[in-house]
Amino acid sequence: MSSHSDSVAALRFFGEDLEPDEITRILGRAPTRSGRMGDTHTSPSSGQVRVESFGSWILDATPTQPIDLDAQVAELFGSLVKDADVWAALSQKYHPDLFCGAFFDAGGGGIDLTPRTMKLLGDRGVAFACCIYCNTQDESIKANQEPAAPSTPETRD
Repeated sequence: MSSHSDSVAALRFFGEDLEPDEITRILGRAPTRSGRMGDTHTSPSSGQVRVESFGSWILDATPTQPIDLDAQVAELFGSLVKDADVWAALSQKYHPDLFCGAFFDAGGGGIDLTPRTMKLLGDRGVAFACCIYCNTQDESIKANQEPAAPSTPETRD
């Protein structure tokens, strides 16, 4: 039986007073999507409307098949500012994380990060958040890959 796996990844920033344009200016790259606290968002799949409880800035990596998180991290961070002081300031003011969605269609599986990738995330104060999905038949989960932001960013410290 052959096993199929793929992944999505995104660099995300959250904060009550987050202004997406500020993050864009600092990092030198526009997000894939963003929002301010109080903005409304309509889910394309369900039509449900929700009010953003805090600001967000999200940059998606190109999905990979098979899973290659190291390549996705290199893609994301390769196009952003490298100054450690800038990252320290951002991680103090906001709540950055690298979200990963790993999809397996037979027998489950796992994910790996090299020490180099883990160091890159740690040096920048970026947490790692991962959801693993097994035997996913519903393609809308992948297509609508909008993982929920942490309910209270303060719990991420």
